Order: sequence, then C-alpha cells, then structure tokens
Amino acid sequence: MHWRTRLLNPQQKAVGEFQALATPTYSGSTVVFDRVGTAHNDWRQIEVGYNYGLYGTPTVLNLGARIAELEGARAHVRAPRGQYAIASVTSPSTRPAAMHRYRQRELAC
Repeated sequence: MHWRTRLLNPQQKAVGEFQALATPTYSGSTVVFDRVGTAHNDWRQIEVGYNYGLYGTPTVLNLGARIAELEGARAHVRAPRGQYAIASVTSPSTRPAAMHRYRQRELAC
C-alpha cells in the first residue's frame, strides 16, 4: 500500500480492549479505564496494558506505530517530551564534559 494511502487510512494498533479517543495523528494523554485500579505506571504496555501518561497511551503508541510503518521501521521509540528525545540521542555519544559545554551554550542563547 502506498504511504499516502496508509497515512489517510490508519488502522488502530492498540493492545487488548484499549482504544484511543481520537484518530492517532497527534499526541494525546487521555485513557479511559473501567476501574481506577486498572490504572498503573509501567513501561511494558504490550505486556501489562496501558496507563495514564504521555508515554504509554493508546494514542501515543498508535502514532509511533504509524510513523514506524510509514518509515519502514520494525519498531519505534517514543519520548514524553522533545528535550528528553534530544538528550536520549545525544547523551550516549558525548562525554559528560562535552554535554556540560553544550548545555552552557544553549543556556547562553
């Protein structure tokens, strides 16, 4: 299927009986639970279900899965905020002193 067709006709990829409230083309953080006790904080959504937060909602996971599909990737990595995403990419390839100098330059701008 052409990438434009996939973009216009998304398929929900939520795990289990969970679903996003909106078509996942943007980030959202609302998850509806039948019971309060069902909500929990865990990174393993595929194994234990969803939680309430920015990194583990059906909307965010569907968005990541759709982007990975469009890019031809096997999986996706998501971050709750842009600054975290930048840090997770730059930190492994820099020494602590280099990161300190980088942050000083950014703060001075």
